Amino acid sequence: MALDGLALNPALPQDMVRRLIAWRRGCGEVGKRPDLTPELADEMIDTGWHWLLHTLALNRALPDPARLRLARDPDTSVRSALVKGCDRGTVREVFELLLTDPEPQTRVYLAQSDALPDDLRESLAADPSPLVRAALGRWWAEAPEHVRRLLLTDAEDEVRAAACVNYRSRFSHPVPPPDLRPALIADPVTRAGAVRHLRLDAATAARLAADPDPEVRAQLARHPQLPPELPRPCSAPTPARGSGSASTPGRTRRSRCERPSTPGSRPRRIRST
Repeated sequence: MALDGLALNPALPQDMVRRLIAWRRGCGEVGKRPDLTPELADEMIDTGWHWLLHTLALNRALPDPARLRLARDPDTSVRSALVKGCDRGTVREVFELLLTDPEPQTRVYLAQSDALPDDLRESLAADPSPLVRAALGRWWAEAPEHVRRLLLTDAEDEVRAAACVNYRSRFSHPVPPPDLRPALIADPVTRAGAVRHLRLDAATAARLAADPDPEVRAQLARHPQLPPELPRPCSAPTPARGSGSASTPGRTRRSRCERPSTPGSRPRRIRST
């Protein structure tokens, strides 16, 4: 609408900006302005208007004093949006406040963020929520080895799986430490992610070819050292409706050996600017 365009006009006088703040309509487009002063940002926060605060939190040009206020906002969605709006120039105190957020979802977004200083990001490996630790394992492929070790040996299945999930991730995880590979292969939740890093012999390949997990067999089929005498294993096709399977009704999937699976939608990584 016309007023949304007006809200972003760089020539708009401050008195008109204040009128738009007081208008409280639409999605708070005025909060996207890159030229907001600390005073104007404070006026926006003082309105308590959800849509304006959410839009303001996403503004990468937001003054740091306003970010510090929003980091304490009672609305979880505003604090989570603030994580997305932070960049590498954001003051450290903002991140330190968000790291103590009572809601795991905010800390999950922090685990995904490249803007978070590395030493603070490392601390999330000891976060009390497995959701946060799993997000860290999935999204921080460049984590230091001691952090990766913590995640690959975590007590929670979902965390270990996420830290070794490079066959489903768009991010290339480093090769697991050699001393952890036997345990990763023995663990059903990390086995598929660890297969590609094995030095295969005929006995190991035959054992993995009989694994009940189709992802393990699919990863084995792609292994460049698969012994030539062993037929390339196929992941089991999904039976059609009426076969007793819990798969999507009416759909049959071909073996992975016949046709590579079509990549699905990929999560968006929170990148800093």
